[in-house]
Amino acid sequence: MLQRTFAEVEYEGKKRQTRREKFLGRMEALIPWHLLEKHELGAELLAEINRHLAAQGLRLQKGTIVEASIMDAPSSLKNRQRERDGEMKQTRKGRQWHFGMKAHIGVDAATGLVHSVAAPGANVADMTQVGLLLHGGEEQVHGDAGYQGVEKRPEHRERVLD
Repeated sequence: MLQRTFAEVEYEGKKRQTRREKFLGRMEALIPWHLLEKHELGAELLAEINRHLAAQGLRLQKGTIVEASIMDAPSSLKNRQRERDGEMKQTRKGRQWHFGMKAHIGVDAATGLVHSVAAPGANVADMTQVGLLLHGGEEQVHGDAGYQGVEKRPEHRERVLD
């Protein structure tokens, strides 16, 4: 953990924290993120949460909404290893360049529950990740322009894409 500067400590004391910032701060302190990532337990944790929700009567329906968001990472080499994170990649969105990864998320259309997540480098095309985001029982898949043409791929010809 990096030591904070006096200026950072003073600024944090004066700045009013939002409920979101307070929640994320608590989550950062409570959840062993680096341990989960090191042992690749994120997918297992999500699967277990979905099993628990299904047991409570919140089950996956017939439609999935797929979405991707770019998560920026520091592109600077001013870290201890003097190198960039090898899993982070560069991509262009509109006229702006981003360095980081994408969070591809599959959400049940009826309940809004997240049932699948994929997180490749930012340069990976959205449509190549659709197979990882679907649970298999969908009759409809909803996605933005990044997923155009998915219905033409052999593995998804039976699906209806809105």
